[in-house]
Amino acid sequence: MELEQVRVGGQYTYFPPKEHVNDNRHFPAKVEAVAKRVRVRIFMEGAADGIVRSVSAKRLAIQHELL
Repeated sequence: MELEQVRVGGQYTYFPPKEHVNDNRHFPAKVEAVAKRVRVRIFMEGAADGIVRSVSAKRLAIQHELL
């Protein structure tokens, strides 16, 4: 996904770097800011309020791109 397509407030799926070949982790994420990197709030078990991270736009996918 290109940086100019990412919008503040948008809901995406975040794919962290793989730790091994069969690693298919992905998490819902909400974009809070867009600059050189994208600041997202990632929601996962154990973090009900989410975790804020700055990530590459390439790690985000719109849900319909997953189908």
